[in-house]
Amino acid sequence: MVARASSPWCPYSDTSYLPGTIVTPRTSLRHNPSESSRPEKNIYHGGTETRRDKTRSTLIPQHCSVPPCLRGCLGFDGGCSSLRLCVFACEIFLFLLLACATLAQPFPGNPSLLARQDLKLDEIFTRLADYKLGDDRTPLEFLASRVTVASQSMSAPETRDLARRLAALLDLPSTYECKDYALRQLLVIGGPEEVPAIAKRIDEPGLGHMAIAVLERMENEAADKVLRDQLLLLSQDSRIMAINALGNRRDKQAVPFFKELLCECEPSVAAAALAALGTIGTDDARRLIETKKLAEESIVRFASLDALLRVATGLLAVGNNNEAAGIFQNLFEDEKAPEPLRRGGLRGWVMSRPDRAVPRLVDLLRGKDADLQIMAIHVMRDIPSGKSAKIADSFPKYSPAVQVKVLDMFALRHDPAAKSAAETGMKSPDPEVRKAAESAVKSLPAK
Repeated sequence: MVARASSPWCPYSDTSYLPGTIVTPRTSLRHNPSESSRPEKNIYHGGTETRRDKTRSTLIPQHCSVPPCLRGCLGFDGGCSSLRLCVFACEIFLFLLLACATLAQPFPGNPSLLARQDLKLDEIFTRLADYKLGDDRTPLEFLASRVTVASQSMSAPETRDLARRLAALLDLPSTYECKDYALRQLLVIGGPEEVPAIAKRIDEPGLGHMAIAVLERMENEAADKVLRDQLLLLSQDSRIMAINALGNRRDKQAVPFFKELLCECEPSVAAAALAALGTIGTDDARRLIETKKLAEESIVRFASLDALLRVATGLLAVGNNNEAAGIFQNLFEDEKAPEPLRRGGLRGWVMSRPDRAVPRLVDLLRGKDADLQIMAIHVMRDIPSGKSAKIADSFPKYSPAVQVKVLDMFALRHDPAAKSAAETGMKSPDPEVRKAAESAVKSLPAK
């Protein structure tokens, strides 16, 4: 520990504060030794219990853990506070000055790079072909700025010329960093003309995931055809990524290809195919999913149930509530299904056919299964407005613990149906129920 000249006005000036070091303040010269014999008294200041330290004239909260070296700046100690505040203000000023100077510099993608006349496009692409990690990033930043501007008009000649040049880099003996960068820019401005060059990298280690991502974002049939044709020829990892891409694109023509993949001995490939079929959601896709509900592998069986949940969600989104409700109900009634899938089925059933699902919720709330009660309470928030009256009517038949949760959910929904349940809850002998009823009454919408 390094000693410094002490100061009677700054009790900590003679000690270098180190983290984890217990520092004892020196007694001020203004301290009256006769006061040390007086018992220390606790006082209340501003609602906080504090103690009066005999070595200082400041009230210090007992819970305060400010390091001694900062107490002077924050006003906990007498003396040196003005000097320390001045130093602190100077440091803040210098920090802001440095931040402003940093923000004034050009950053990657800054359109100001476009105004540089010394950068020619041919030279940029020549330098880009040999780019490696750690080299000068000026060509990358300049080209990214050009691509950003060109993406505003995808059919412009300049945009198509940039895309053609970027695709040509994929066929050259360029570096890995160059090809990866070219694919990332084609993700922005790539078109049907660049699909053949991208397709050659679809199964290349390190580049395949980005090539598939570029094809997935393209809005043309050429990308779908490449993904379908290469699907059965790709390695396992690339095949799963291609399956996900076709599913996200909702390519109905890929359903026959997925049928072959469902016979795969690798469960992860079959699970990915089922997820894609669920996203596509056609009748043919649904029939294929149904064939795997009783699969031996748990990952495939659960993937088929999740795919059915995706199908039902798609039907609900287009307004086909009756068909969706049937799938949702079957998922919930399947006791072998995982709890999240059963909850999703109950939630979808409530949203699609509340007239049939809400009475089932009442039965769950009145039952003895705690897990199903929790599931029903969570699903209550998704009941359509005006459809929760039956839950309030059966309120006296619930256990006190369930009554508290039901009232809390009514309060969260600001549901007018909570009025009758809250009135019943106010008469309950259980204090927790009465407290929840008061909260539910306060949440009721004003008339």
